[in-house]
Amino acid sequence: MIKKICTLILSFQLITLPLLASDLESGFIRAEDAIGTSAGNVFASGKKPGAVLIKVNLWGDVNRAGVHYVPFETDFVSLLSYAGGPKSSANLEEAYIKRRTKDTEEIIPVNIKDIVGVKSAHNPTIQPNDIIVIPQNQPTVSDDTLATVGLVSTVLSIILASVVLGNQLSDD
Repeated sequence: MIKKICTLILSFQLITLPLLASDLESGFIRAEDAIGTSAGNVFASGKKPGAVLIKVNLWGDVNRAGVHYVPFETDFVSLLSYAGGPKSSANLEEAYIKRRTKDTEEIIPVNIKDIVGVKSAHNPTIQPNDIIVIPQNQPTVSDDTLATVGLVSTVLSIILASVVLGNQLSDD
């Protein structure tokens, strides 16, 4: 009996998996089929029964980067809100959307400061399979530079201490 149930469940999964995969590839999925609230770096927002969700990729300096399933016609700022907003180190002036259509690839620059600030900039609508990138502000001095300066100063301190100690021993 248990063997028959397991076989039935496996058969059902083998039949429905290609159907779900084709929905995921198209960028559209029904809200009731969306992956849980969060699983790893996959998030679903706006899961109302019957709602159509689209898949977008959100990369960069946001609180919940990953694959997001959001309601159709979600705007850029709403997507950031679903992702918990940008981090304090995010470069809000150089965000962009990478959008592929059948024959073209388009980069759409988005200045988040202008959208949420005093200026009334365009808040673009997200489309299925968009890649949204929120870059991080680059520090004035990189971590590699700081590590190199730290290493060099340590070596010079050891050499200087050795010279001073050697001079003091030779005077005695």
